[in-house]
Amino acid sequence: MTTKQEVFNTVVRGLRKQDAPSIGATAPGLPDVQLGNGCAYRGKGGRRCAVGMLIPDDEYHVSMEGQNVALIAESSPTIHDIMVDVGEKFLCHLQNVHDDCMRVEGVFNDMVANSFRAIARDNGLEYPE
Repeated sequence: MTTKQEVFNTVVRGLRKQDAPSIGATAPGLPDVQLGNGCAYRGKGGRRCAVGMLIPDDEYHVSMEGQNVALIAESSPTIHDIMVDVGEKFLCHLQNVHDDCMRVEGVFNDMVANSFRAIARDNGLEYPE
């Protein structure tokens, strides 16, 4: 069983380390072929969005791009199990932080940190430093 704290830690640490949002998915094997400019589970430069941090490479497929968490769970056993353990609403909340913060250039990490601290407080979680 996966806990909210484990999921939260993975997402927070992953987004902090990458220091930028995941946008503009690329076609597998064709890094110069961009599929869009919005949030991407797998984006340019190997970046990942909040839920993308949780999708194992062997379960990812470009057809996931543009799909919501519930649809991703249908093709990713890992996301399905995490969603059962922590709830779709919690995963969507993490994803929304990424998507909302990516729209303001230059302050992504600060905005994400503030939003994730609020999620930690509201869910009784520790914010990983």
